[in-house]
Amino acid sequence: MKQIFFPIVLIITLTALSIRFAQADDSPQCGVNCQVNFTTIQDLENIANEFFNNGQTPAIVVKDAETGVFTITLPNGKILSVAPTGLTLRYQNTVQQHTRETEEGHLHLRSQSGLEVQLRSQFHHQVQAMGEMLRLGWGNIGWLGDRFEIDSPSGERMCLQPDMEVTSGSATGVTGITIDTDGNPIIKYQDGIQQRLHACAHDMAQLRDQVRSTLQLQLQTHIDGTVSVQLDGQQYRYRLAAALRSNGILDQPGFFTEQNRLRFRYRDGWEQEIISIP
Repeated sequence: MKQIFFPIVLIITLTALSIRFAQADDSPQCGVNCQVNFTTIQDLENIANEFFNNGQTPAIVVKDAETGVFTITLPNGKILSVAPTGLTLRYQNTVQQHTRETEEGHLHLRSQSGLEVQLRSQFHHQVQAMGEMLRLGWGNIGWLGDRFEIDSPSGERMCLQPDMEVTSGSATGVTGITIDTDGNPIIKYQDGIQQRLHACAHDMAQLRDQVRSTLQLQLQTHIDGTVSVQLDGQQYRYRLAAALRSNGILDQPGFFTEQNRLRFRYRDGWEQEIISIP
């Protein structure tokens, strides 16, 4: 019991601190006619309604007082589980509206009314998710910013990150975990919300640099965990396999094929499959 209890206490502490630091760190310099503030429910409701409102149903934003995670229900029924990256900018003058995915796969939004915010995916309820994973035999967790690596009950090392989009279901009062056809865990929380944990790169900066130096292409990360490159005006999209393997080959990074499968070897010897999406 103690083996599970103490990691959960640590998770609660780190969850609250990580979100607060994410909001406070690297405060943007927006100059004159601009204000900087912590992201509020009203900020996200305003920006979500400006981008997604169909004129009838407003977006609904709820903030978890314990974890600081925002749950955004869009007018079309989609639900997002997010945490702000940095602070919210508020321009006093009207600006051009735009939305984009950052290189790290975060969602950057700037409304015409002058709100600018960057959002990343976050566990709907991290303590429930990690507590159930530990109970089922997952372990040896290593946190890497907003993603993590963990050993599965079968002993596979996996790199995982929560989806930004979640789905609703019936509340059961218990947390459960299933595995999808791609080998990714799906968390069903006590309130019925379901969230997939998608695969992430063992070292995205290293993978991105290798694509740039070897192929002279820019690797883009998307909010659903997939990656893509643009070549001759066409987008080629890929997903990573969550499972990692190590064969002890160090300082020889690069792409290679094995049994008609594309893999990437990192400098520390870990290898990961890269799968083309038709």
